Order: sequence, then structure tokens, then C-alpha cells
Amino acid sequence: MSRRIGKIRIRNQENDNAQDNEETNKTDEDIKQESNSPNKTQTIGQNESEILFKKALLNKNKRIERLRSSNQNVREV
Repeated sequence: MSRRIGKIRIRNQENDNAQDNEETNKTDEDIKQESNSPNKTQTIGQNESEILFKKALLNKNKRIERLRSSNQNVREV
């Protein structure tokens, strides 16, 4: 069992090292290209858009509830 865990740790470390090497081999231009990618921008924009839509819907529902409760208070008087 101990040997098996040791082998797994070594493999994980090798995978981490390979990934680190891959990331450090990128040029500044490659990194700029990735960060300015339209797909990333679009995904971030879409997520923000969904959040804003949900907040607006929640606010709308709160206003409707307030109006309903105020109308009920007026009727009771």
C-alpha cells in the first residue's frame, strides 16, 4: 500500500512538473492572445449578463410583492 501511494505521488509530481514546463514555455504574446480571446470575453460577459438578469428579476418580484401587500393594506382599511 505504501509503495503504491509513493508511486502515485511521483506520477502526480511528474504531471505537475510537465504542466509547469508547458505553462512557462508560453511567450508573452501567447499569454496576451489567451487573455484577449473573444471566447473568454464572451463567456465572462454572458455570466455577468445572467447575473444582472437574475438580480433584475428578483427586484421586480420584490416590487410586485410590495405593491400587492400595500394594496391589501388599503383594502383592509
